[in-house]
Amino acid sequence: VLVGLLVGGAIEYVPLGKFKVTKYQTDDGLVTLTAYEQMIYKLENKSHFTELTYPTNAKKVLNEIAAKRGIVIKTSNLPDRAIAKLEGYTEREAIGYIAKIYGKFAWFNRAGELEFKWYTDISYKVGTDRYYSDLVVSEKNFVVNKISCTVGDNTITSGTGLTGISTDCPIMTQAILESVFEDIGGFTYRPGSLSFVGDIRIDPGDIIKAIDKQGT
Repeated sequence: VLVGLLVGGAIEYVPLGKFKVTKYQTDDGLVTLTAYEQMIYKLENKSHFTELTYPTNAKKVLNEIAAKRGIVIKTSNLPDRAIAKLEGYTEREAIGYIAKIYGKFAWFNRAGELEFKWYTDISYKVGTDRYYSDLVVSEKNFVVNKISCTVGDNTITSGTGLTGISTDCPIMTQAILESVFEDIGGFTYRPGSLSFVGDIRIDPGDIIKAIDKQGT
């Protein structure tokens, strides 16, 4: 899908990703499409059963799913992390669990490639001239001081403190969780909410800066 924007007298096309249209209708010249991205139409209703020999590592499982569904993986340089057998979940769930053991989240980027990513500052600022509502900001920063993960009937934790991330992942181990915390522990942001004029160039996981009325 490409969206055309009129920029300086010429139309510039911005890709949004690859989608599958499931419904199409027109009403007095208005065209309405219902479409889903690959996380839904390729992975959501497919149960993951592996042909790999265990023990194995997460990258091999990821590559197996990608090969079955014709998915291009952009993420590279993932460390080898041995995992327990991962079966009986949907392929979407399996990919999500694999992303968790790398301390990231999974999404399909604008080129339709599967990518693992973490939050990234894109040096993007939103001024008061683009607000729909006032900026509401917490008085304190939120800091990832610990990560707690439910594994079956047990909960394992890395780090200490009052604030952190709570998640669940059937293939997480204490050793892997320690590695994840080394990567993302201490991550800090200021929680807030704001409605503003959108920008189709912003992606999930992009960190943006909002400027309040005092210029902060």
